[in-house]
Amino acid sequence: MGGGLFLIASVPIGIGMMTDGELAHGLLVALLPLLIAAGGTCAGMVFVGLPATSLIMEEPPETRRRYERVGALGGAVLPTLALIIVEGSDPLFVGVGGFFLGCFGALAGLTAGSVWGRWRESLAQRPAATTPAAPINPIHDLLF
Repeated sequence: MGGGLFLIASVPIGIGMMTDGELAHGLLVALLPLLIAAGGTCAGMVFVGLPATSLIMEEPPETRRRYERVGALGGAVLPTLALIIVEGSDPLFVGVGGFFLGCFGALAGLTAGSVWGRWRESLAQRPAATTPAAPINPIHDLLF
């Protein structure tokens, strides 16, 4: 889902603001949903994706379904935690808002987990090449 739905509304509003002479504010309104989605995606990759890959590599088999489950769970939990941190203790707002953000985050995490899991399955099916005895760069080995 990301920022796509909000961009549909925010881009025309931002363009309207830019034509009225508010160039900086209009550009910010037009691109803010995209910037928020990019930040959430990066946070999900760093805090969910890379640790999950490390753990799933240790317990074979690496399947797409395992990555999908972890992605959906992480996508549901991260936005809800962010809302709790930002908004504090309003139970109605955090409960309802956290539920909706968690649903969209779970869908986004499921999609990301599916794509990443398919990539990891294809890596596992490749014939083993000669590998060095000790990993040179462990982060690189997680990705490639």
